Amino acid sequence: MSFGVLPVIWLVTTVALRPTDAAFGYLSWNNMKIEENRALLGNIFQTLNGIRSRIECQSFCAQTSECKSYNYVSSLKVCELNNAIKEDTNADKFRKNDNYIYATLNYDNACTNKDCCLDPTTNKSKDTYCYIEIELEKEDFSSSSVSVRVIVTAGRVNQITTTCSEGDPSPNIDVVDSENVVVFCNGTRPSNNVTVNVTASYLEILATASVTITTKTSPATLKEQFTNMTAGIASWSLPLDEIADDFNVSCSEGSVALLDKNSTHGAAICYDLVPGSTVIITVNSVTDSEYGMPASLNIQLDPDVVTFTNRTSSLDSISVAWEMRTGFASKFVVNCSSGVPASSVIDEVVGSASIECSCLNPLQIVNVTVIAVANSKQGLPASEIVSTDEPVNISLIEDVATNTSTIVANMTSNAPSNVVYAVYCSAGEPFPVMIEDTNTATVRCIGVEAGQSANLSVKALYGNCSEVGSSWISISTD
Repeated sequence: MSFGVLPVIWLVTTVALRPTDAAFGYLSWNNMKIEENRALLGNIFQTLNGIRSRIECQSFCAQTSECKSYNYVSSLKVCELNNAIKEDTNADKFRKNDNYIYATLNYDNACTNKDCCLDPTTNKSKDTYCYIEIELEKEDFSSSSVSVRVIVTAGRVNQITTTCSEGDPSPNIDVVDSENVVVFCNGTRPSNNVTVNVTASYLEILATASVTITTKTSPATLKEQFTNMTAGIASWSLPLDEIADDFNVSCSEGSVALLDKNSTHGAAICYDLVPGSTVIITVNSVTDSEYGMPASLNIQLDPDVVTFTNRTSSLDSISVAWEMRTGFASKFVVNCSSGVPASSVIDEVVGSASIECSCLNPLQIVNVTVIAVANSKQGLPASEIVSTDEPVNISLIEDVATNTSTIVANMTSNAPSNVVYAVYCSAGEPFPVMIEDTNTATVRCIGVEAGQSANLSVKALYGNCSEVGSSWISISTD
């Protein structure tokens, strides 16, 4: 959605007549009887397309003995040759017709060579060009330059000279293709009227034309003012001393509304957007119905919060999974209140992710916090509280095999099969040192002195960093 107006195009036509010799006359407007917005219909014997001007149409009529008058449509560049004049036909054939020009030819002073001069003493043409007609059409413009296309619509041109009311003009041009010449003024100021003056010449014959073009305003400076999950606000301002009639504002997504606007600055909101998405707001000034230089700003919206979808626990770890409630995120910042890792940054995968917090103790409560991040913007935190499983219960009972040098105990445990047990003795050497893949075992302290009391202990280990249960017993050798 956008607000603004449409540009228009300037077109300027200038005719200049200058004799090369005082003895010559020239084909002039005075030789014609011209009526605008009229056309003679029903007596057209030839239609010519691509005729650049009325003067060129006139020349074709002058070169054709059957032609008595003609109709010319400048917008279509069409020349219609008539074999009669309106006075010799029915009145209903001469009709109102917008954009047409009807003209009759004065044969007493007609030039039979297109764009030529006449010697009035003999009334014969001399092969010397004495008539030039040019049009100036705006080609392009920016905040620092303007360019104009020079269209030669009648006569011959061999050089074009440009001057500018400000800025640096293009160098003189030796014309090769007289219908396709572009001149320019560089180094102009923004929001300023620049007059481009063009002189077309052939020998001593000159045609001049000028057109005034307002340069574009400089791009506005855009600043982000506010964002949430579904909207973003930006303000803009033009450089000092530049003003505009209006501003065209658009958003790449969603809807747009103006919040403030004057000739130098304003603010707008893009709304109805998807959380975590990026919207491009574009501002273009409008002066005298012409657009200035556009300026754009990427606004990153805040991401939505996550929703937790699953949680699991073990003796020394917990894990949680989540997904975006709506919209997008590029990554997640995750924090475990205890365990490893304490914090982590996880890349988003199709709007979801998960983490495991490990190296915990049994029955330990962990608060997992997840914050969605979309480029530079963070969403609100979401938390999930999870507890590890209950500790392992280990039982040690003295065995009758205890003797004068060895103490013996039987171990039983309720731990899962992947728990590993370590055996320790306060005297003597433990056997076995480690117990795996079983919840029942006989453990010993070997090499204890007779009648000595020793502590035999067993610790349950889960993973690489957690003790999940322990037990000990004091036994004396015989």
